[in-house]
Amino acid sequence: MRHGFVAFSAGALIALVLPAHPPPAVAGILVLLCLIVALGFRSIVAMGALGLAWACLSIALWKSSLPASESPDQLLAIVGRVTSFPTSQNYGTRFYFERIGVWDWALQPRRLRVVWYRASPPLTIGAVCRLHLRVERSRSALNPGSTDQARSAAARGEHAWAYVVEHPGNLCWDAFDDGAGALRLGDFADLRARIADYLKRLELAPRTRAILLGLTVAYRGELSETQWDLLRVTGVAHLLAISGLHIGLAAWLGSITTGVVLALSAACSGYPRNLSRYRPIGGLCLAAFYAGLAGFSVPTQRALVVVVVIALIRWRGGRIISFNTLLISFAGVLLVDPLGALSKGFWLSFAAVTALVAINVLLGRRKPWWRALMSHIFLSVGLAPVTAVAFGHVPVASAVANFIAVPWCSFVVVPLCLAGGLGALAGVPQAQHLLTAAGSAWEGLEFALMVIARWDLALAVPMLPIVFAPLALAALVVGCMSPGRGAIIGIALCLLLTALPLQRRPAAGQFVASFLDVGQGAAAVIQTRRHTLVFDVGPQGTHAVRHYLEHRQIARIDRLVLSHADHDHIGDLASLGHFHPSEVIAQPDKRLPLKGQPCSAHGHWRWEEVDFEFLYPWPGDRGSANDKSCVLKVTGVDSSLLLTGDIERLAESTLVRRWGAKLKSDVLFVPHHGSKTSSTEAFIKTIAPRHAVVSAGFNNRFGFPAKEVLDRYVRHGVQVWQTSTQGAVTVRSGAAVQIDGFRHRWPWFWRAR
Repeated sequence: MRHGFVAFSAGALIALVLPAHPPPAVAGILVLLCLIVALGFRSIVAMGALGLAWACLSIALWKSSLPASESPDQLLAIVGRVTSFPTSQNYGTRFYFERIGVWDWALQPRRLRVVWYRASPPLTIGAVCRLHLRVERSRSALNPGSTDQARSAAARGEHAWAYVVEHPGNLCWDAFDDGAGALRLGDFADLRARIADYLKRLELAPRTRAILLGLTVAYRGELSETQWDLLRVTGVAHLLAISGLHIGLAAWLGSITTGVVLALSAACSGYPRNLSRYRPIGGLCLAAFYAGLAGFSVPTQRALVVVVVIALIRWRGGRIISFNTLLISFAGVLLVDPLGALSKGFWLSFAAVTALVAINVLLGRRKPWWRALMSHIFLSVGLAPVTAVAFGHVPVASAVANFIAVPWCSFVVVPLCLAGGLGALAGVPQAQHLLTAAGSAWEGLEFALMVIARWDLALAVPMLPIVFAPLALAALVVGCMSPGRGAIIGIALCLLLTALPLQRRPAAGQFVASFLDVGQGAAAVIQTRRHTLVFDVGPQGTHAVRHYLEHRQIARIDRLVLSHADHDHIGDLASLGHFHPSEVIAQPDKRLPLKGQPCSAHGHWRWEEVDFEFLYPWPGDRGSANDKSCVLKVTGVDSSLLLTGDIERLAESTLVRRWGAKLKSDVLFVPHHGSKTSSTEAFIKTIAPRHAVVSAGFNNRFGFPAKEVLDRYVRHGVQVWQTSTQGAVTVRSGAAVQIDGFRHRWPWFWRAR
């Protein structure tokens, strides 16, 4: 049986990495055939094939509801239900919208992320609307180290994003006052809305109310940026996402409460009966109720499956804490939602549970407090490799913060929130006291988190080998000499895994240039053997440069060049965080938030046999702000690159006249995102590039890059690369320049073509 679960899980995971899948009808037939074979022969191969076919069917059904890729701007009239709390922003209102209707899944997108710009009518969770939507496939900027938003959307079961088009036919009505509300989600949506309204009427501080809304009904729209920053820095943001920890806690509380009630009923009835096997039923009911209050999000569905598996095993008298339980739960989650394995949370959750099971098996019958302490240490250290790979750093302060926050939230704040929420629904007057007590308990915890946040302890990935390598060696020595060597050796192996270098730097005389996908803007990172130069940082909010530097294990920026002061080139400076550049080069401009030396003052320098030279502008050169962009040439041993900013015809003609054949380069960063005002015939002919990289937003309102400009490059035999369609473009210098696009490096099925 164990091997069958392993085979099913492996087959489902293999389906997620396939670039293509059969259509739904074919996949459905394959599922039936594999199920018949698996039931008849109980073969491991048949179970693996069943997992593969089942995941292919789920993926095919999801893909069938996507908007057509060749129609990126479809206008559809959709009747559906608002399935999340609407969140108001300066630009409009955001909410999730799920189409009503089960059997016409292949006709229109089913689950959408919607924005209603400007003034929308009052919306409530559970409301039924008929909306005219401009629908597009979920897309995301693709860069090494950044979150793939399209993959995250697939993991959540989203099919598209859309915005509401002004139309007289846009109508919304309260589902709870109409027969249309009698669907699966309606009742829980009503309960969530009632609890949220109850909390908003209480006399609580806005910060506290925002936290209680998140812990009770999974509404995090009122959390301020300051609160989010505190939660991120201390590594406890997961406490606000109702998932495995919360659902498991609800199951435990429900099981304990049910056991007490059954024991009292047995005592009152006059004769004792062994009713302990019925305890998991109460736990399952409370866990399902809490999942409903959280909107049955994907993480809560995942946790609920695990609770069902544990309840069944407990009902049959089996061991709960065992690798068999973990394996059955893993296969069960993949059975319910194969796409859920695309999320980082899926793997972090099961990695944490695996670590907990391992430490409890190794420690055996030790005292509970000792097992709890060792479990926390093992989790903090053992998950360091997973955290480092997933997020680019290991927040050391989070170990201390979670040591305090997890038990406090688990045994104080969340039970008070649940009890208060149930009391509010039942009309119990004491509910407000319970919720107020939960708020006070959180305020005390928040004070402790603020103290911990001041430590600012977070190890970036480049520092991990230095810190963890000696710790790993020490743990190995102690592990070989101690009775509990198994756990300690496991910790040592995790530390060694984290201490391994993950990225290689280029050789002397060579460079690697990455042109990041930042939407409508520009950002590039150039690495030599021991130095890093950043050329522009993109528009505000992209964070692409910071994530890329963390991914490449770069600890500092040796030189930051800002070609000019347009927002789409300097807007994301604040996101660089601890990557403080050693030196800033920028043309004087009052729009710049920091001062730097003009590029004309840095004519030439050399890093590890790679030459850097500013060719433009010189003092006295005239023109617009675009035409005064810094132009930098990077020359390795056998290849070169020209970075041009937003220069236009005037600057291009000056460069051709001033430098002539010296402009010749293997790779050209296309001026001004491919605008018609740049890339003249003379400029392209003089540079004679083999490759040209265009950084522009997908389907941007400026029409960049212009078709006539692209045709011009093609006529000159230049291969054009676009970040909007190919993601981040990476150039590796050498006798034969290597260049590739990140989007097509791995052709995952969720990425729009």
